[in-house]
Amino acid sequence: RWSSTFKMIDRVLTLHPAIQSFLQEIQNADIAHLSMDLKDVDVLRDIHQIIEVPHAAQELLASERTPTLSMALPAYELLQTKWTELKGTIWELAHYIEIGLDKLSNYIHQGRKTRIYALAM
Repeated sequence: RWSSTFKMIDRVLTLHPAIQSFLQEIQNADIAHLSMDLKDVDVLRDIHQIIEVPHAAQELLASERTPTLSMALPAYELLQTKWTELKGTIWELAHYIEIGLDKLSNYIHQGRKTRIYALAM
């Protein structure tokens, strides 16, 4: 889910000027109200920055050529570190980052308790 959402937002941000131009054409007046203002784009950029981190971790762990179980906890810990940093810089979304951090902390805690992780190392 992270990656698909990240890629959709990435695409919207890339195409934003073209989308705005399209919506301003006279024949599209009935959907012009769907245009994003600068605040909307700024919030979308912040969300993009936040979910870029789990997207990168997912890409690393989903590699088909490399055994990745041994990389899971280090990737989660790196994700935890990056999100903690982002919580301080994107304070408007800090509450949502904290929810993700709580869930991630639970995954890390559960992973550290399993024997299979130790065997994979």
